Amino acid sequence: MTLAIELEKEEIIKRCDSNFEKLNEHKENEITKHNQETRKIYLNRIAGDGAAILNRDGKTIAIKAIFQPKVETTIEPVKKGTRHINSQKISQELGNRAIIFVVSTDGPITVFHKGEALFRVL
Repeated sequence: MTLAIELEKEEIIKRCDSNFEKLNEHKENEITKHNQETRKIYLNRIAGDGAAILNRDGKTIAIKAIFQPKVETTIEPVKKGTRHINSQKISQELGNRAIIFVVSTDGPITVFHKGEALFRVL
């Protein structure tokens, strides 16, 4: 699962393919305001390879968004895998405009900002 928080309006959406899904029924709800039942539904909806994008207030903007970094963006990959590499590249390209959390299928969570892994929880 990938969770991206935009710090400037619509900067991340501009860097995604056009097939993302706007999650209208959740867009006015902060992610922390879900009760146990709706939280489970929400997490099931955002699970998978696409990113869930939240604004800085914690409100969902889109889900199933696929990042499209520039081909020429170079990084020292923290981890192999398309989700990690694309998340790291997009965070580098956006600089201070986004923070991206990537949850690996094997458990670790990596937080990217400005193309660097701020921390990695194993």
